[in-house]
Amino acid sequence: GPGAAMAGGKYLFRCLPGSSRIDTAQGPKRMDAMEVGARLAGGHVVQMYYSYIAFPTPFVRITFRDGTEIETCDRHLLDGKEAQTYRVGDVLQGRTIISRIIEERVERTYDLLTDAPDGGYESSGVHIPSMIPTLHKTALVLSGG
Repeated sequence: GPGAAMAGGKYLFRCLPGSSRIDTAQGPKRMDAMEVGARLAGGHVVQMYYSYIAFPTPFVRITFRDGTEIETCDRHLLDGKEAQTYRVGDVLQGRTIISRIIEERVERTYDLLTDAPDGGYESSGVHIPSMIPTLHKTALVLSGG
């Protein structure tokens, strides 16, 4: 059914760990503390998804020259490319990457959908597109809808 499809889709899109910092109107806040209705730097949270992945999952921590960092699953899209494809020296949204660490962990993952024009949000000033619309499309395809 659709629930199984959503679980399958969520497996494909593991998103961000709870420790990720999301830019809110009041300053950075942990992803696992976010709620529907929260006011972000560029909109409000309108949907939130989370999933517990019970097996080691690769997460990518990217650190920029200005000292800020972001963390996502290896497959979350950043400027149309999977996070795992970025390397030291690459430039992402005008910032030079000075460190990229991939580590596997077992933990709950999260994603937000906002009322911003593209549904995305920011972490340390880096735009993170929401994968929730893709998750919905995947669920429809997997459920035969």
